[in-house]
Amino acid sequence: MTPGIVAVALLSLSVSQARVWVSGTSTVQPWKCAARAVDARIADLPAEPLTLANVTSASGGSVHIAVAALDCSNDTMNEHLRNALQAKDHPQIHFELKSYQLTPAQGGKAKLAIDGALTMGGATKAIHIDAVATELPVGKIRVTGEYALDMKDYGLKPPELFFGAMRVDPRVVVGFELTLPATQR
Repeated sequence: MTPGIVAVALLSLSVSQARVWVSGTSTVQPWKCAARAVDARIADLPAEPLTLANVTSASGGSVHIAVAALDCSNDTMNEHLRNALQAKDHPQIHFELKSYQLTPAQGGKAKLAIDGALTMGGATKAIHIDAVATELPVGKIRVTGEYALDMKDYGLKPPELFFGAMRVDPRVVVGFELTLPATQR
């Protein structure tokens, strides 16, 4: 190795804990559905204990959620949500991470700007998400955030019942919490 140059091995890791939920309102009441299973992977992480200082920017990663894994704690709501998301023709929701950038950490936290592409109902849109990264003990990092979207932007029609008397607002908020695992050489 050339003196003065430090080589850092990079890893692709599965996220150790991932929670994703979607919430919104209707003419009747607010609602929330959570994904029972989330497949999240991040590429190009350093092969050493994770800190906010050593993951300042990179590219690559994905989140995949089966529409059938979204649970509203109500079978009727589950069915309406799956129909609205066109689950028969498009059974997966995908987010592809293109890049992210961390601001300098302060007090174990840093602002995180995430750019990627979200695919729902067969439509893909470029999105930008502002999130927060928090350093946890033992070389882990938690990333939390929310992203507001309009279902109509993806060609999706929100549920409507009783000849329009009960309508779901097309604007929903997707929330997430991902824990990046400690890495080891």
